[in-house]
Amino acid sequence: MDDSVFIGLSSAWQAFERSRNRGGHDAIAVRLRLNVERSHVVRCPGTEFGMQDSRDGLIPGEQLPEGGRRFDVGMVARRLRETAEVTFVGPYAHGPRGDQFLYLSWRTPGTTRDWVSRSKFRLTSLRWEELVAADRVGDVFAFDASGNMMKATVPVEWRREPR
Repeated sequence: MDDSVFIGLSSAWQAFERSRNRGGHDAIAVRLRLNVERSHVVRCPGTEFGMQDSRDGLIPGEQLPEGGRRFDVGMVARRLRETAEVTFVGPYAHGPRGDQFLYLSWRTPGTTRDWVSRSKFRLTSLRWEELVAADRVGDVFAFDASGNMMKATVPVEWRREPR
């Protein structure tokens, strides 16, 4: 199974391996696919648009035929065996434990942190048992953001689908 299309997954595994107390955790790969329609990509004219990583970089995503974008990103979900708490590790996982999310962001071109607008896509609806089942067969959790990005925080029900 080729996971190289899921940007950040390799980095997420490296971060997990460097983490302290990893022996007390179970860990699995998580593959996410976020589709964005063209009107959202260009909603802030004259800006750069993309998925924001933890170092304030933006990946532009894959251009879709109708002008939208698709973002395929990967992260590691880790579950603390003692409490069953799930957290996400990787360059595209933002936020505190229990309230993590992805960022789609618009910024002033040529800057690193001059954010014009950002939308959060929560990871909280992803459940451990479903993550484990999806990882066994390489399934993706997808969300179509069309019509949902006018809010700063977007409610997300991730849909499991075959890769």
